[in-house]
Amino acid sequence: MNVSRPSLSLKSALVIVTPLGIVFLMMVFVYFVHHLSGATLTLEISSPVNSTAQIYFDSGKHFNENDSLKTPVFAKPAGQFQQLTFPLPTANLSQLRFDPLMTAGTFTIRHVSVSCGTSVVLQFDPADILANTQIARRMQAGDEVLFSTIPGALDPTLLFRLHKKLRLG
Repeated sequence: MNVSRPSLSLKSALVIVTPLGIVFLMMVFVYFVHHLSGATLTLEISSPVNSTAQIYFDSGKHFNENDSLKTPVFAKPAGQFQQLTFPLPTANLSQLRFDPLMTAGTFTIRHVSVSCGTSVVLQFDPADILANTQIARRMQAGDEVLFSTIPGALDPTLLFRLHKKLRLG
């Protein structure tokens, strides 16, 4: 007994798959519209070590891994800077924490700002870049802030002082 299976034509398959693809793309779009504000935090960092930087956003749930982003930091000679840019969520942010390295070392931070498109929404004063944990020394020279960690540091942290909630989106 031969049992023949009905074959599915390419046209029939597209009729089924295309709406599913459109629904998936719409879900991705909605996610990004609701989770990213179009605003970015940008800063420049100089460090003689390769590492990873991480930014944390506190929108009322305190600092947690789910509300953070990571990016690599590449070793640079003194006086040369790497620009880091982090997309910010659509939220009312009460605090921003920055983990510049995942190791002990020195690093310099400058030109920290929040922008939306080409407009700068908030320019951080160097005095608003604060040592938080595992920082041994903070020195400010003009618009640059030099930090050195405690020996053996694995997670030095800074805070970017917000004088009021940062309303994004």
